[in-house]
Amino acid sequence: MAVGDSLTIGYNDLTGGFRKPLCALLTADGIAFDMVGPNSDGSGFDAAHAAWAGQSIADISADVETAIGTYDPHVILLGVGAVDIIEAQTPAQVAASIAGMLDMIYATDPGITVILAKLFPMDTVDAEDVIALNALLDDIAAGYPHTHVVDKHTGFDLAWLDTDDIHMINPTGWEFVAHRVYYGILRVLA
Repeated sequence: MAVGDSLTIGYNDLTGGFRKPLCALLTADGIAFDMVGPNSDGSGFDAAHAAWAGQSIADISADVETAIGTYDPHVILLGVGAVDIIEAQTPAQVAASIAGMLDMIYATDPGITVILAKLFPMDTVDAEDVIALNALLDDIAAGYPHTHVVDKHTGFDLAWLDTDDIHMINPTGWEFVAHRVYYGILRVLA
């Protein structure tokens, strides 16, 4: 179940953002999957997800708890924190919110696997804040035995961003993110 904000939905990309090329990679590799969640955006692939545009981690958490109970996902692709850091929360505050969300996820289903995505750079946010948050995510994930981090930051090209400097419009950028998440999934399956 893909969980997050507009970056998970694929805002400004009617094809489903990174989720469509991710589904293509999984299918080509013969990996059986079923994307689940209360929402669906995109076409030509399994487009279900649990993401809400413009929502903070606190806003998303209750909906995610309900979605876990309803859809019983085995893996959560967790991409949150962009809205919170854009709204001027400190990296430590955002990291604490993510840790709280992970606590809730594992209280709801202790056996679930979480693939936690680092933020990619955004021109509207202090680069050092994103780097600091991403470093904290590594520390947080170490405290949860079924949580694995994927790095969407290293190698990301700011030219892939829309004019708002937050959202992506470039298919190459979505492919980049899909590959990062895909390799995270492969590490979990190994």
